[in-house]
Amino acid sequence: MVLRIIGAIVLLVVIVFGYFFSRDKIIESKLDEYSLYAGVIAETSIAATLYRNQSDSFIVARDSILQQYDLTMDDIETFREKMQSKPNDWRIVFDMVAYMTDSVVELRSQRDKIIKDSVSDSTSNIK
Repeated sequence: MVLRIIGAIVLLVVIVFGYFFSRDKIIESKLDEYSLYAGVIAETSIAATLYRNQSDSFIVARDSILQQYDLTMDDIETFREKMQSKPNDWRIVFDMVAYMTDSVVELRSQRDKIIKDSVSDSTSNIK
């Protein structure tokens, strides 16, 4: 009788640990997928801004981005269709996109400030 109780407790502990382990793996896998597509969306939106009036250049840039991530337009469309029924997950993806694009804007602002400072330093020595 005692062995049955101990066996049941051990089995229950194994099941609980297995549940939490598999749940964490599923969440990690989902976040990896979302991060992949967020990267594509962020880079494509930046390319769309850069090549706003040059559609041929944008298409080349978009195809290059897709190739870099080893995705196709069909993959993007399949992901979009899958996410239509998951508004909370879309929010996660677009939060990632916002973070990525904000990081690019911040880096560009820092670069512009450094360039401005170096230009003002170099021109102040000319007198």
